[in-house]
Amino acid sequence: MNPLKLYQQFVFSTEDLVSLMKARGGCRYIVLEISKEATEIPAARLLHQAVQGPQFELMRSFPISGQGPDRIDVYRFKPELSPVDEVDFVFPALGDAARFKVHPIQR
Repeated sequence: MNPLKLYQQFVFSTEDLVSLMKARGGCRYIVLEISKEATEIPAARLLHQAVQGPQFELMRSFPISGQGPDRIDVYRFKPELSPVDEVDFVFPALGDAARFKVHPIQR
């Protein structure tokens, strides 16, 4: 089975992604895996492109040795966020009905 078929894409441009994060993301920080494989999924590629824009600030990079990612980058999302009580996570690999509602961390 093609592993890319396990993913659903909800954004189709970096502008879509930033708008969705403002309205429904509920998270100020983004943690990205940096590797050759990390951008094979189109939506992940959009996220990697978006963090290069003015809405994001690179906070810190953590190098990783061994197999897998080269490093982990932590970005801060600068725009004002809409309040979010729950975030809906969809996991297509677990079946069509695999949805989980989680509460963002509040500090």
